[in-house]
Amino acid sequence: MVSPGKMVTLWGNDFCSLGTTIPIPVHLWDGKLPLPFELGGCRVKVGGKVAPLYFAFTRGDPNDPPSKEGRTSQINLVVPQDITSGNGQIDFLVEKLKPVSMPDGSTKYEIESQSVVFWAETVPVAPSFFAPIGTDGLPTYPISLQKENGTWVSGGNPATKETLVAFFTGGGKTDPQIPDGQAGTAKITAPCSVSVGALPAEVVYCGNQGQYPGLQQLNFRLPEEVKPDASGLLKITFSIGSKSQSFRVNFNEE
Repeated sequence: MVSPGKMVTLWGNDFCSLGTTIPIPVHLWDGKLPLPFELGGCRVKVGGKVAPLYFAFTRGDPNDPPSKEGRTSQINLVVPQDITSGNGQIDFLVEKLKPVSMPDGSTKYEIESQSVVFWAETVPVAPSFFAPIGTDGLPTYPISLQKENGTWVSGGNPATKETLVAFFTGGGKTDPQIPDGQAGTAKITAPCSVSVGALPAEVVYCGNQGQYPGLQQLNFRLPEEVKPDASGLLKITFSIGSKSQSFRVNFNEE
């Protein structure tokens, strides 16, 4: 499921232009805003609207045919804010671009091929919370929770009675609406709440993170009365719109 403004990763075969050099270049966002709408010989349209891109890469030897195993592609994008769909389904169309040199010395990109990667269900909110990833590509903790001192909650660094920050994407529309590819703080319009066990937690902020398009955060204060279970864990439930997710995290009440 996808929602307006959500970060999404596409995997497929031979999406982007490989170029002629080995190793194949990895095309990353350069850190400047707005995010690019064409990257690495790729452009993606979501429901007909061009999506801003973070990352585009096709792995393989440029001398191999596109059908050869190993010519895999990855594109990281942000779903446009104004996606629409009459039946709850929306298509992701990848356009493979080729550079064309113009008489004035500039470069223009033309469509070499188009392919619909998949159809996805669209919903107002589809939150996905981030978790720390180890060198093996697997999560090292259930959720990324930042403490007041800037460190991250873990087995060796438990949460205390403090304000924590959870990071997610897919919270849906914001007010004000930030233009596609741009970053800025704005609260999401869907209701946000947090419970710790059976206790409600104070939500300090729920909206865009402000530096990275598509990234959102939920700042909340743990209740004073909170107690861990016998294993020293807290069950924290995040509710955004009609969607809820729960995580168990380490806690030190001292």
